[in-house]
Formats: sequence, structure tokens, C-alpha cells
Amino acid sequence: MKISTRTFRRWESGATDRRRGAVHKRRSNALSEEERHEIIEVCTSSKFSSLTPAQIVPKLG
Repeated sequence: MKISTRTFRRWESGATDRRRGAVHKRRSNALSEEERHEIIEVCTSSKFSSLTPAQIVPKLG
């Protein structure tokens, strides 16, 4: 199988593989499942459900 020079250079540069089913590394700064769940609970609570994230964050700080 022959690949193009451009493909080889892209692989060498570490560009993300965008093919369907490609295995991707989890980012080191990604939210844990617990953090994600907690954020969803807060944002959907009756106190904050009508606000945007930009309005919620200052109220929580």
C-alpha cells in the first residue's frame, strides 16, 4: 500500500486521526465522569435552569 507524502508528514506531526472508529487519547484536562455529572446537575437544577453558563459561573464563585 502506498501513502502520499502529505499523509506521512501529517502522521509524523502528531495530527489527530479523524477517521471514524479511531482510538483517541483522553485529554489530561478532561473532566472526570463525576465532575461532568455534578455540572449537569447544577445546570439543570431549578435555581439555574433558566440561566446560561456565563450567568451561572459568576453566581457560583
